[in-house]
Amino acid sequence: MKTEQAQTFNKIYVVDSLRDTELQTAAALFHDNIQWRTKHLGLDSSYTSVSTRQDFSVFWETVRNEVLNRQILPIIHLEAHGDENGLALRSGEQVKWEDLIENLCVINRGCGNNLLLTLAVCKGVHLMKIIVQTITGRTPFWAIIGPTDTVKAGDISKAFNEFYGELLSSLDGTKALNKLNDALPPDATKYRFVYCEALFRMAFKGYLNTQCSGKTKRERVERLLTEIKTKKKLPAPIGEIRHDFKEKLRKENQRPIFEKYRRRFFMIDDFPENDKRFPVRFEEFL
Repeated sequence: MKTEQAQTFNKIYVVDSLRDTELQTAAALFHDNIQWRTKHLGLDSSYTSVSTRQDFSVFWETVRNEVLNRQILPIIHLEAHGDENGLALRSGEQVKWEDLIENLCVINRGCGNNLLLTLAVCKGVHLMKIIVQTITGRTPFWAIIGPTDTVKAGDISKAFNEFYGELLSSLDGTKALNKLNDALPPDATKYRFVYCEALFRMAFKGYLNTQCSGKTKRERVERLLTEIKTKKKLPAPIGEIRHDFKEKLRKENQRPIFEKYRRRFFMIDDFPENDKRFPVRFEEFL
């Protein structure tokens, strides 16, 4: 795929959990567009409709096994209803955003951070909000294409047909996204291509702003002091210890923390080649 970064894929998974009374936009997208286009390119594709949490778990296990055993580099297209808390399945059960992230992380780690997720889900922006709330995890995808607000079934059908039609013709992700948004009504929610680098930058900035400055920083220093005071023998006078803690929490002294979390987030510890693929540097935050 030609986007801002060189990217490849060899299978598209289409999965939905729409009610029987609704427009079956994902099924139509697969059968009328993706299935024959991928076959023409010598690529693989599949369509799965899930009803329950158990069905969803089986789907993720199938993808995981194929990624690990067949070296699949996947695109996953997901359609379902959603809100601030997560996905609403056809059975009425809910899949929390945190649970979805956990499953995506397993898949993305299996393919070396090469997963592209296209999300036709209302309130899908909450998935990204949860990711940037912590800096300690791994990225659940290489990139995501999703809406920032409510989406309509009719809009989804036309827009993603345009997206995959362009993607599977030119293999140009940027052109495909432009086609998607051009197909939407002027007042419709637009879709964005968000890369994992952007999510990491937001997460680390959040860490610096909340943990290394202001009231939170002072509270962390005092909490650390309280912990160390429980020791029978202090390593230094309490004033000196407080000064050392303050110095360690200065933004410019966070490089070791940055490198630790960067290696984990981009899976550099498992895939050393990702160091060059994701050149986010500490100096950007100074």
